[in-house]
Amino acid sequence: MDKFDRIFTLHQYLRSRRTPASLEEIRHHLECSPATAKRTISALRDYLGAPLVYDRERHGYCY
Repeated sequence: MDKFDRIFTLHQYLRSRRTPASLEEIRHHLECSPATAKRTISALRDYLGAPLVYDRERHGYCY
């Protein structure tokens, strides 16, 4: 999966969830390393300006 496919897949995954997704869940869904998952999260924020935040209480990323 290339970079833009991962970004779009992550966007769809987070948008479809009702609860925040942990880094491990994101990594598993994207089938990538933790470092690649973190880079994809950053790219989603930087390139698309997505309002993606980390919820510390629920230990996950969400819109």
